[in-house]
Amino acid sequence: LTVSRMIPRKNLSLLLDAYAGYRQEVGSEWAWDLVLCGSGSEETLLKSKVQKMGLTDFVHFPGFKTYTEIPKWYAFTQALIHPALQEQWGLVLNEACASGIPILCSETVGAKELVLEGINGFQFNPQSPTALIDNMLKFHRLSIEKREAMGMQSRKIIENYSPARFAQGMQ
Repeated sequence: LTVSRMIPRKNLSLLLDAYAGYRQEVGSEWAWDLVLCGSGSEETLLKSKVQKMGLTDFVHFPGFKTYTEIPKWYAFTQALIHPALQEQWGLVLNEACASGIPILCSETVGAKELVLEGINGFQFNPQSPTALIDNMLKFHRLSIEKREAMGMQSRKIIENYSPARFAQGMQ
């Protein structure tokens, strides 16, 4: 799952390239689908790319989802992928952690401190499709128990960023 505005700095074109590589490596019988929630100036371009790549049955574009709708998408995902080239924070990482989801995250995102390598996810160079493919494969090959444990770690990590913790720090 990716939750993002569909604009160039979100790097969704690279994500599609990496997803195609992941599918090829894992095999279409075993590969998970990719869901891109959001909208933006690159949406038509991304949909066209998916069609040209022959991935229309496996890459889904449900559109923009509100804060009340997005938890349903988090509930049924294996992981959140955040491939942005540049991001001041990336609130979507907070949401994923609070939802108990493992994360594959660009190492250039400000909120990357929420993703501890091998603990609740993996970080990658957002300019390298190979780096993202490697992380997708690494994550895919984990046991269900390990993926669930990573999700639980996400919840523990986000506890350090609660409003109550912030208020404590301010005092």
